[in-house]
Amino acid sequence: MNKSLKYGLVLAVIITMLFAACDNVDNLENESKDIATVEMRIEALKPSEGIWEIANELTSVEYKNGSLRLNFPAIVPDEYLGEYFWYNSENIIPEGVAISEPKVKVGLIHVIARNGEGNYIGSFYLDDGEWWNAEYIYANRNFTVKGTSKNGSVFDCSFKKGWNIRYFNPVENNYRGKFTTQKPSNVNFKWRYAVNGIQ
Repeated sequence: MNKSLKYGLVLAVIITMLFAACDNVDNLENESKDIATVEMRIEALKPSEGIWEIANELTSVEYKNGSLRLNFPAIVPDEYLGEYFWYNSENIIPEGVAISEPKVKVGLIHVIARNGEGNYIGSFYLDDGEWWNAEYIYANRNFTVKGTSKNGSVFDCSFKKGWNIRYFNPVENNYRGKFTTQKPSNVNFKWRYAVNGIQ
């Protein structure tokens, strides 16, 4: 086995070990009987190409007895990725905020459930049951997003090439909101299930 292939396999195993998430899911109750398959998709925005949202299935998800297990691929192709998610109408960098690598390509994980007919019936979310939520983001290079926007939203994110978790709380900083890659202390995150149309 050549050195680069061996290194790639070791890296894939490490990534899987670090980011394989196995947890029980809240809010399932009777809805779980309708779930036939669960898939992990990666979503991207490409407004500069006239495409606002794309989604590609990355992998199926192990789902059994209310337990969810995600296996993250070590590398995601650039064609699955898009621009950073700014969450404003034009997806532009907010005034007062700096991104170290404006050309970075990223993708956001979305975990969905389908019934036996293959129809989308719900989604899984990672949050604390109150205000904090967490999102898995893949980046094709290291970069940072730092600063305070004109409306007072705080950005304190340092992303590494590969998989990252971004945390968001809309009521932090006097209800201006905060994005960070530092896990908030004393906050416990769990996967929760929301039926399509009910959040």
